[in-house]
Amino acid sequence: MKVAFRKTQSGLVPADQECSDWFGKVKPGGVVTAEFKKKQNSLFHSKLFALLNLGFENWQPSVVQVRIAGEPVVPEKNFTRFRNDLTILAGYYRVVERLDGTTRVEALSLSYDKMEPEDREDIYSKFIDVLLANIYTGLDRKDIDKMVQQYLEFS
Repeated sequence: MKVAFRKTQSGLVPADQECSDWFGKVKPGGVVTAEFKKKQNSLFHSKLFALLNLGFENWQPSVVQVRIAGEPVVPEKNFTRFRNDLTILAGYYRVVERLDGTTRVEALSLSYDKMEPEDREDIYSKFIDVLLANIYTGLDRKDIDKMVQQYLEFS
């Protein structure tokens, strides 16, 4: 299991609820081993995902009805699909060829290990551009940044 800790003046403390729950099960005097890796700019990563979560919460998909095998099906609102679509619209994608000869556009990973440093700095701004064009049409960049800060304070 991967767990995350945050360094404080009193030592390492669990960084999230899942880690806290896991760590709470370790008995006093118990020994655990870990391989530590410093995350690159975890505050920015949190801000980026707060922006994504905020956009997802405010996105209202169109109401469509699809038929599969003659039965009506309503597509679900899905965060992973939303994040991938936003990433593609922000220009972070690759085009791959499928076995049947058709092509498919796939979102690039948002993992810090897989992103170039200049892309890390640029993606937040491009996400805001896409959200302004598709969800927050009546707002500006400052409004969205303010919403993200408020979101971070309550999460």
